[in-house]
Amino acid sequence: MPTLTLNNSIAALTIGFAAWAGAVAPVAAAPATTAESAPKKQAAGDALVITSGGLDALMPDPKDAALLRALHMLDDRINELPRELRNDDIPAVGITLVLDMLMSPMSMRFGVLDGASIHDDDMPLYAQVDIHTNDAANATMFEHRLRSVMADAGMDGLPRIERDDDLTTLDLDGVPVTLGATTQGDNHVFSLAALQFSDQPVTTGKSELPAGVTPVLSIRFDSAPLQPMIRELVDEMKNQPDAAPVLQQFNTMGLLSDTPPVATMSYGHGKDRAHFHARLEQFAHIIAQNGVTKEHTLQKADFRPIPKSALFASIGTLDLEQYIDNTMQAMRPLLEGGMGIDMDQQDPFDLIAEQTGIHLRHDLLDHLGTTVGCYSSDETGGGLLGSVMFMDVTNRDGMQETLDKIAGMANAIAAQEANGYVRISSMSFAGTRVSVLTFPGLPIPLELSCGQAGGYFLAALSPQALLAGIEQVTNPKSTLLDNPHFVEMGGTLDNAVKAQFIDTPRTLRGGYTLVSLGTSAISNAMRSPHDTQREPGFILPSLHVLAENAKASVTMTRIDGEDLVIEGQCDRSMLVNACGAVGMLSSDTGVGMIAGGALLTSLMLPALNKARIRARELKSMANLKNIAIAYATYAAENNDQLPTSLDDLRPYLGDDLLLSSPLGPAWDGGPNYWLYFDEGRFAAIKWPSQQIFGVDRTVLLNAGDRIPVLFADGHVEPVSYEALSMLLEKPANAHLKMSDFE
Repeated sequence: MPTLTLNNSIAALTIGFAAWAGAVAPVAAAPATTAESAPKKQAAGDALVITSGGLDALMPDPKDAALLRALHMLDDRINELPRELRNDDIPAVGITLVLDMLMSPMSMRFGVLDGASIHDDDMPLYAQVDIHTNDAANATMFEHRLRSVMADAGMDGLPRIERDDDLTTLDLDGVPVTLGATTQGDNHVFSLAALQFSDQPVTTGKSELPAGVTPVLSIRFDSAPLQPMIRELVDEMKNQPDAAPVLQQFNTMGLLSDTPPVATMSYGHGKDRAHFHARLEQFAHIIAQNGVTKEHTLQKADFRPIPKSALFASIGTLDLEQYIDNTMQAMRPLLEGGMGIDMDQQDPFDLIAEQTGIHLRHDLLDHLGTTVGCYSSDETGGGLLGSVMFMDVTNRDGMQETLDKIAGMANAIAAQEANGYVRISSMSFAGTRVSVLTFPGLPIPLELSCGQAGGYFLAALSPQALLAGIEQVTNPKSTLLDNPHFVEMGGTLDNAVKAQFIDTPRTLRGGYTLVSLGTSAISNAMRSPHDTQREPGFILPSLHVLAENAKASVTMTRIDGEDLVIEGQCDRSMLVNACGAVGMLSSDTGVGMIAGGALLTSLMLPALNKARIRARELKSMANLKNIAIAYATYAAENNDQLPTSLDDLRPYLGDDLLLSSPLGPAWDGGPNYWLYFDEGRFAAIKWPSQQIFGVDRTVLLNAGDRIPVLFADGHVEPVSYEALSMLLEKPANAHLKMSDFE
């Protein structure tokens, strides 16, 4: 194979993507040598299968039409970059080919060969990608485009193993790659496969989406074909002391069980909403390790802390003590090897208790229940700063004693280390005792607060949000279960262990401005500096159009037998969901304005900085051009002789400021410009357009991207470090080396 450059890297990626990540492309059927085919191994089974209806199917809502149109302009914009950046090595054709394949209706399969081993010299994994088109011409188009990419990369002469009328199998560095355009029933398919090719359509199994909802994206992962290799890996690792966390993770994921887990996922659109369904088979016993079981599902009473007016909410069941124990077992090698703790003899909690007087297991975890959640609502002020976290408490007095211990210890440390500027204060809100982190004498806009009420421990980023949370749990007039948006989008309790909610119709207003900045960035990115006809228009619809009939987002996690099932419903529009999600965090006006300003600044500063640097670069180039005039004037007055030193040239500069680069100073404190001096004559220069006469060494030494360079013929241009290195290799500059400038 030829040595990879940037161009043929894209070609190799396009083919190799099929072997590892799923790019699709046929290779040119140019004259090539024929390689002898090795005996083929059979497939043990597909480990991962993905089907996609393409970008158009994923974004069917009219509210996303302008965004979809803009994304389809990406090819044209990428194709302009080589000319704009003056870099023909940018493989725009290859990049756009990969993007078009990913945005087309497609299917992918990845699997393991029968008898595969981690000790195999050859790649034991096979892969295939099929691009589904509506006619033969489209399938052939992909083939021709890849042929062009491969020809540019010098890869059109790969050895051919075999070929029939539609498919060609090539030897890609020992890996047989089959490709070509075929017909499967009424479909025209463009296929690329590494190691194994199948003309059978892939399947992710029966969809569990509601009746009438066709999946536009489906994924199936089956770990069974990987089991032999996983067990080989485990056998190799089990005697290695550092491997315990990895093996623990394998076990936690169920990859070492007798019934390897299978995961399926489907996403599709109904008439007025999008649907999501995922099933993790044989996963119930895995989450049971953290105390999440069908015996501890969410009940109606568990929703008492969350008001009907919640803007977003998350609630679930979790045995925190069991979860921490499992985490510590996974960290056992670190605790024993790195910290010297013998966990058979010492409980890390005991060691903490010896140092602090607080035993996390007995003083904290033993007092907590199994329901945990957070929310933000109108009453708490909305947004991230209005969030309230809660967890049910089984021993109120024991929990309060622990909170007092923590406050006393923290205040003792703060008194010594913070000189009174940090203090946990005890206050009373509505008859409830709470603790507030304060900063006496300092204008710090933060008062973390926590307390107990109504059988719950609550914490918030502000005392106002905590007060609202206390009022809700002590006197709940309504809960999230009364929210019509939650109920409409599938918020039911049947065997649920977790619920997540975003009231998108109410939060999208808070995220609208921020998302509009992002869509404006996309619009400007897709516009052409050269083609005024390519105009994406305004991507984000007006707020009232976007908000019309907007749907909330609800995700419910349930236990179904031995399986874990995740079901979700949300708006059909990606832009609606984006505004709702962003608005969830910035519902309060202050945070929204701050975040908006921060985002706007982050978008503008790079552009402003680039413009500032460009202006200074032009000034430096102007300095060099004036220096070139000084060279020419000196030669004209001195019988074509070049200046031999700066002293010779200085009288012709007129102003020493020409020797000061606006991009400087250089970090070494040396001259801003390197200038060429010699005892020869101008007429003796053979290649004046190539010979270097001046370099802005401040840019070179400060690792700038574009180094202004003056040439003997008087022209100046900015070049990259690589381009400067190539100039030094030319005969005109044989007398120079990079260290002369540095």
